[in-house]
Amino acid sequence: MFSNVLFAATSCGNVSAMLNGSLESPFSSTSVFGSIEVKSLDPNKVGGLTVLLVTKETDTTTCTSSSFQSLRSALDPKIAYNCREVPYNQVENCISDPEIPCSDCL
Repeated sequence: MFSNVLFAATSCGNVSAMLNGSLESPFSSTSVFGSIEVKSLDPNKVGGLTVLLVTKETDTTTCTSSSFQSLRSALDPKIAYNCREVPYNQVENCISDPEIPCSDCL
């Protein structure tokens, strides 16, 4: 029997989600993240959502993208929202060195 555990079902405290800054609309209300996960975050368990927008130098999408307005609308108003742009090369460097703590990378 196959069991599917949702990100949202096990989330608590302040949570983060990495989104692709190379896309014109990094957040889509029709994606699994947009249609299921965001709507399933429990405001009694989750205090905040931080979007880590992973960007390359040539990307034009930023945290002010209109797709993030849709995300904020889908998110329960009791859950704080934050967005940070993180350079792709910074994430890549952290992935390649397991000795670096995640908190130092993002």
